[in-house]
Amino acid sequence: MQLHKSAARPIGQLDPASAARWKARSAALCAALLGAVILYGVGFAPGIAHGESHDTRHTMGFVCH
Repeated sequence: MQLHKSAARPIGQLDPASAARWKARSAALCAALLGAVILYGVGFAPGIAHGESHDTRHTMGFVCH
């Protein structure tokens, strides 16, 4: 019985174009996750942080309610 080898390769063994795409996608995912955490954290923060972010949203033209 033969075991099936995984198609996953370390990033160092990828061709330069694939490595660049992988790095760009992982950076975009990290940025999106960080943005979501910050937005969620400020959205539920009490007091000044929430109030200031709320005013900033209205100033920039985003409707939030």
